[in-house]
Amino acid sequence: MVSRLSPGSRVNRCSRIFGEVNEDDLAAFASHFYYQSHDVTSVDHYKTLKKLASDLDEKYACQGNRIFYLAMAPSFFGTIAEHIATST
Repeated sequence: MVSRLSPGSRVNRCSRIFGEVNEDDLAAFASHFYYQSHDVTSVDHYKTLKKLASDLDEKYACQGNRIFYLAMAPSFFGTIAEHIATST
């Protein structure tokens, strides 16, 4: 499942901590956040993640620059990093 975070998301709420926020800039920034549900043990999920990353690279001309936020138990970090490295 892929979904974009809306400007009303946590990004919006957290940005308020830093003072004055330009709503247009915030909306443009938040529109680049995507969520991919993932089973770390499924090779097929890494293929789905690779396709999403490729699609977003093309859409935003990222040239492979990505940030992965791993909301997982630390014991999975090595497995995830290895799969991401071999699938990209």
